[in-house]
Amino acid sequence: MKKFPHLENPVGGSTTVDRKSVYPIHEWRRPRVQQLLQSSLRLAEQMFSRPEPSESGRSQRRQRQKSYLVRAD
Repeated sequence: MKKFPHLENPVGGSTTVDRKSVYPIHEWRRPRVQQLLQSSLRLAEQMFSRPEPSESGRSQRRQRQKSYLVRAD
């Protein structure tokens, strides 16, 4: 059970991984977290605002490969 600490108390118990990776809502005002949010927002806007033909073709190909892999399972 040492390999899977989250199985020992699955409900209500937070592990160190949870505390480090998940930001509580009251910490969103911190500058670092704001910076992360802004950068991710900018990335999303860049991805969706300019659909270049080469980019869309690549994503379609990737999607096809994914669906094929899922069906193979």
